[in-house]
Amino acid sequence: MSNRNIEFGKGSRVLFGLIAIGAFLIGVRYIGGLGTVTNLSDKYPWGLWIGIDVLTGVSLAAGGFTLAAIVHIFGKEKYHAVIRPAILTAFLGYIFVALGLIVDLGRGWNIWHVIFFWNRDSAMFEVGWCVLLYLTILALEFAPVIFEEYGLNSWQEKWGKYSPWLSIILVSWFVFVMTGYPWYAGIAFIILAIFYFTYRRSLPKGSTVLLLIIAGIIFSFEHQSSLGTLFLIVPTKLSSLWYTPYLPLNFLLSAIMVGLAMVIFESSLSSRVFGFGLEKDVITGLAKKLPWLIIVTAVVRLYTLYQQTGFVLEGTPAQLFFLGLEIIAGLLLPLVMLLFPGASDSPKTVFYAAAMVIAGVVINRVSVSMVGINIPDIPAYVPHPGEILITLGIISAGIMTFYVMCTKLPVFEKH
Repeated sequence: MSNRNIEFGKGSRVLFGLIAIGAFLIGVRYIGGLGTVTNLSDKYPWGLWIGIDVLTGVSLAAGGFTLAAIVHIFGKEKYHAVIRPAILTAFLGYIFVALGLIVDLGRGWNIWHVIFFWNRDSAMFEVGWCVLLYLTILALEFAPVIFEEYGLNSWQEKWGKYSPWLSIILVSWFVFVMTGYPWYAGIAFIILAIFYFTYRRSLPKGSTVLLLIIAGIIFSFEHQSSLGTLFLIVPTKLSSLWYTPYLPLNFLLSAIMVGLAMVIFESSLSSRVFGFGLEKDVITGLAKKLPWLIIVTAVVRLYTLYQQTGFVLEGTPAQLFFLGLEIIAGLLLPLVMLLFPGASDSPKTVFYAAAMVIAGVVINRVSVSMVGINIPDIPAYVPHPGEILITLGIISAGIMTFYVMCTKLPVFEKH
């Protein structure tokens, strides 16, 4: 077991303070109702908590499936050193997304209804099931870290034996839940079972992990795009600067892009906080892949913007300002920075470029959920201080949980 001590500095005390304030205000919210700490209404039912806690939180947690695909699907084993922290970031991200959603819902204690009351015509239903199942997959992916720390060798053996079948069952069950046809689920089960039996002898360990990765990618692709689908029902309310029938594709591509940026950003910070040095080719290699994802995301984003507006941009000053930040500061500028000769070899350049990509996606999600919403004759929504403080509290809780788990568990493998 680990004997590493947890040290809390001034920054930690600030985060603990924000956590305490956020917890207090969550209590106020449940005692006095949503109106005591929010400016939400029937006209503006979705605000900061959906824009930041859910939409942004889910996209920033995409590093788990993005890096897992790079390592285990495309065989880039040199990035294995950062896969555990990426999975932990995703795992914690989704846990705190669920917490934020429970706070946002008028009757958050009924969130379990999605499990028993099925509405296959609802994008929210699909997102709810995907998040639930993907959280299960992330728990399975992170479990070996726990087993390693506490010497649970028998549990490790059971994990290797049963996790492939659990992955197959979860994907097959998801197919049935979404389609309602048992034979579709049966076909999915047979295909994955054949895959497992084919590869388990040649890859006794890799096949186990690979099935988890495949299941995680399936669930991630589904709900990352479906979050964009949610906003297809408001074509008259969402500004043409962001509304497009391809909004699900935009959400998916930007999530893959920001997932890689988050791995770079988080790994760079963690190496400083925990005092270890990453091999140079790890960050350099990831930095060389990021421009390609930015290019694909930018081309699709600009094409859909042209399709909706013909580049005749009509909107409020605030909307145009946010659009400029999203496109220029969040896509074009970091792309230029990373394409500059030798840029990928500069840790600072890579770090700041990744940070700008992250900021750009945050701005995009906030724009789609708040800034871009136009409702005639209704005052624009402005977040209540209580909403802001609760969001900061949830983010702070996520950061501190990550710090404690990285200190007490072997999250950063030795290579």
